[in-house]
Amino acid sequence: MWTILLPVLELAILFLLSGFLTRRLSRLFHRLTGSRKMTIYFISILFLPGTLIHELSHFLMAVVLFVPTGRLSLIPEMQSESSLRMGSLEVGKSDPVRGILVGVAPIIIGTALIVGSLYLVIQYGWLTSWWSYIIMGFVLFEVGNTMFSSRKDLEGALELLLLGMILAIALYFVGVRPPHINWQALLTPPIQHLLHEASIYLAIPVVIDLAILGVLSAVKNPVY
Repeated sequence: MWTILLPVLELAILFLLSGFLTRRLSRLFHRLTGSRKMTIYFISILFLPGTLIHELSHFLMAVVLFVPTGRLSLIPEMQSESSLRMGSLEVGKSDPVRGILVGVAPIIIGTALIVGSLYLVIQYGWLTSWWSYIIMGFVLFEVGNTMFSSRKDLEGALELLLLGMILAIALYFVGVRPPHINWQALLTPPIQHLLHEASIYLAIPVVIDLAILGVLSAVKNPVY
């Protein structure tokens, strides 16, 4: 069971860390400059590659699912003192299933990029110099902190989830039971190996975020 739960848990931790890190960086730079506009410029430049990947993920999924799209923006907007929207893509109306798939596309593609890129660089021994480590760390930082969907991206997901839960409860009480699933049989050796590798690779952006947050805390509260 932990084979499945560990990557999910790491994604949840990365989600919490990414939001916290973005807010800390925004507050730090706002204190340094005293300018809301300069803070937005700083965040825009810092996370531009990840924001581009995030919005292109929405766009590509929308194209694949034949969902119309509109204006694409890569400029962050401060929605409140503690909320920052990194970018946006106008997406047309569609059914709930396609809408949710378009909304979670950055998580799917971002996770694949993290796991796939780390697998390739380790498998082929591309980490051979200090700059290759810097580039790989930057890629993980960008993707890991921009791949999570916003509340607007997940519009309709909660309603669909509640509807599914209500339907499942209703079917249970009328005697319709779901078939027993043999999870052990589904977790074939290749799938177990993939999940194991994913749990290792997803831990790396978590460590990077923790390290950056540690540095920010040390800067804020220096120890003499």
